[in-house]
Amino acid sequence: MSSDVFIQAFSEGDPVHIRAEAVCVLADPYVIERSEGFASIQTPDGGADFLGYGDDGGLAVIGASGAEIWDLVVAIAQVTDAVIIPVGRPPLVVDRIKVADLPQEIQASVGVVTSGAELMAALGLEPSGHT
Repeated sequence: MSSDVFIQAFSEGDPVHIRAEAVCVLADPYVIERSEGFASIQTPDGGADFLGYGDDGGLAVIGASGAEIWDLVVAIAQVTDAVIIPVGRPPLVVDRIKVADLPQEIQASVGVVTSGAELMAALGLEPSGHT
């Protein structure tokens, strides 16, 4: 199963932009390469590629490895009031209140995560970052 995720905000069932500035404040210290709409993120134990980086829109986290990247993903979702949408798995919120903003057809399948460790468990990842 893929460990790629999307970070997307919703309001009244419709997707809305996430604030790029809020994402960059958290992630810029880890950026090792950046171009328009892209950043390669390196954490002490792994990293990932972020597509949509620096754009006010959704964000894709691709090829994530390690544990610290998942703490960053959760922090981004928290500061942008966004939902984490794993590829092939139900969406995850960092605050149960956000469920009401999701499209109604997916509200019943939503899980809640409040840390990178909880997100890794929801994705079926080992603490080392491997499935």
